[in-house]
Amino acid sequence: MLSVHAMSREQKANALGVPPDRIPVDQPVAESPASQSAYAAYVDEHNRAVQTVFCIDN
Repeated sequence: MLSVHAMSREQKANALGVPPDRIPVDQPVAESPASQSAYAAYVDEHNRAVQTVFCIDN
């Protein structure tokens, strides 16, 4: 299962709807409440999809 802390740069970009090069990698950034909310929604959707595929496969 994915968590917000384990999101890759590409996953953060997908959650925010921006190109991956807009997400900094070499420096920590202060995440806004809006971005945290988008990340949480992305993680919830991702985990639901993973769980559904797991259930179907088994």
